[in-house]
Amino acid sequence: MNEHQMKGAVGDMAGRVQSAAGALSDEPAVELRGKARETIGKLQGAYGDAVNAVSDAGDTATRAIQANPLASVLIAGAVGCMLGWALSRD
Repeated sequence: MNEHQMKGAVGDMAGRVQSAAGALSDEPAVELRGKARETIGKLQGAYGDAVNAVSDAGDTATRAIQANPLASVLIAGAVGCMLGWALSRD
């Protein structure tokens, strides 16, 4: 669990508590602020999930490159040639 996921979970929980407190005390403004805080917490948690996914993909690519360095260089060269060809066309 990364920093963003933890902050998101805390924000989500705090928002739920605040929203419930607003509903119990019949204060719609407090309840609305709680729901907003809960939503922000969920978004921050989703951002943390995305950060983890990108990090995991990078680790997987690094391991694949280290396991097959020649194939990696050949693939990179082929991609470079295709990009050069595509960008040089009129």
